[in-house]
Amino acid sequence: MAAIVVVASACSGDDGRAHPYATQSAAIGESLSVLGWHILVTNLRFDAEYVLVDVDATASQKDGPHAKPEDIRFGLYGALAHPIEANGLGACKDVTSLALQPLSAPTPDRLTGTVCLGPQRDQSQVRGIYVYSPRERIPDTTAAYPAAFPAGNSKQLAIARALATKPKVLLLDEPTEGIQPSIIKDMARTLKRIRDERGLSIVVSEQVLSFALDIADRVLVIENGEIVRDDARETVDAAQISKYLSV
Repeated sequence: MAAIVVVASACSGDDGRAHPYATQSAAIGESLSVLGWHILVTNLRFDAEYVLVDVDATASQKDGPHAKPEDIRFGLYGALAHPIEANGLGACKDVTSLALQPLSAPTPDRLTGTVCLGPQRDQSQVRGIYVYSPRERIPDTTAAYPAAFPAGNSKQLAIARALATKPKVLLLDEPTEGIQPSIIKDMARTLKRIRDERGLSIVVSEQVLSFALDIADRVLVIENGEIVRDDARETVDAAQISKYLSV
């Protein structure tokens, strides 16, 4: 059974995180235009000692100028002991998993498949992915045109690491913070499936009511340190609870 604690206090303001390399960035799951490509990076995950991401990219303009597929490189950023990079094409040659399709270029203006980066044992230090081409330089400099795909505030990675310990109870503190809305519903569906398959109890402190209600069997509202509501999911009055969550 999953029990949800909905926190009544709300926070606001910018989290102040700087973009890696002071360059353009888009969160994992969003697309970015760089090097003459529209690049979408999704599904950051781990396989043994490797970090995997799925990539889908198309040329920004048909028959227009863009970096050659074989020149596009991907890398990890975060608190790493040393840089970890690889050409997108051929990056998975040392990964034996049969469940992935390595990145390929079925046509000169299309890239699709999985990029493998590693080995990286301490996966908690990974903060995101960057992409660039060493052949494409900013005019009059030796610097490349990089683009970064940060992994939110690493909540998804933290949940994955916690589940790897096979817990009986999973405690989550605002798991949707820093996660784009398009991923929040997928996260709720995944947590419900994991709960049911593993017989796991989940306790969540959360301010996004729709997410809490998607996975809850029981909802408690805390205000000023006291429980002011305690409802079964089927009897929840969302409008009443929303009043507690307003700033």
